[in-house]
Amino acid sequence: MGNGQIANMEDFTPQQIHVLVRLERIGGIISLVAVIFIFIAYSAFPKVRNVQNTFIVFASVSNVGASIATIIAFDGLRAGKQSALCRTQSFLFEMFMQSDPWWSMAMAINVLLVFYFRATPDSFSRWWWVYCLVCYGGPFVIAISLLLAKEGDRGPIYGEATIWCWVDSKWDDIRIYTYYMLIWICLAGSLLCYGLVGFHVFRSRDRLRSLTASTSEDAQIIDVTRNDEVDGYYGTVVTEVQITSTSGAIQSAPVLTPPKRHPLTEIDTQTPTQSVFEHSPSHVPRTFGNYFSTVESPIQKQSKVKPSPAKKAWKGTKRAARRFVVADPVKRAYLRTTV
Repeated sequence: MGNGQIANMEDFTPQQIHVLVRLERIGGIISLVAVIFIFIAYSAFPKVRNVQNTFIVFASVSNVGASIATIIAFDGLRAGKQSALCRTQSFLFEMFMQSDPWWSMAMAINVLLVFYFRATPDSFSRWWWVYCLVCYGGPFVIAISLLLAKEGDRGPIYGEATIWCWVDSKWDDIRIYTYYMLIWICLAGSLLCYGLVGFHVFRSRDRLRSLTASTSEDAQIIDVTRNDEVDGYYGTVVTEVQITSTSGAIQSAPVLTPPKRHPLTEIDTQTPTQSVFEHSPSHVPRTFGNYFSTVESPIQKQSKVKPSPAKKAWKGTKRAARRFVVADPVKRAYLRTTV
């Protein structure tokens, strides 16, 4: 099968196919190099060997197969539909291209197990073979079934897919049921799992915050009550402050009018005129004293400068952006994992 036949059938010229092939191979090589760096980093740095990165490493194995199939590009069709290269490319695409979303859903299920069923994150080290059996075994069964399926009236299932070998365009229904539908199920399942986990995280953190706030308020009330219970405090002092505002000049300090002294003949009947600050709480007499003082302060006229429209817009933007800022570190970690 030559370039001209495929180009005429799919309305692509040989030059356009050549450009597409180059782009496919460049993308496949970049992906393959990036996956190699993931393997190197995971093996060289023990600190990065957590559960999430372990999932990424297992999923990267499927990216290797998909990258190899992408690098083959148009060579499979050049060799012919019945060639081993075309069938190999079709098998790699069918198995590893959909294995990646399966691993994404497995990661979401693992997070759900940790939050809702109290599973430890390290339990993945004991059950990794189950994840591999499902995420690799499921796509493998589908891919090998399509490879060994008997040819019908429409010919073999693996064949021409415009610019590479995959499920033939005559079997569009097979593409939907064995590939696209499964990927959409994985995506919907991942979103559902992360949505449930997010609901649990935000509700639990908000409850913990309200509980911590109420506990701290109770502690402050108890602390203030204990501080008020000072030994030797028997008297009660009521101080009345009269504030008079004037429009005079600004004074350096407020003027306190001292209380008038009472005649000596009225010492027994009048209240003492000592200042409140002359005695400690333990030496306050047992009498009930009223102390009057007058504070005169000028009214200070402060000129209010109206902000410019640019500053108003900037402050409004900051207020709007502040609503989307998550200060809780646990919630931030959850959101990063979800993304």
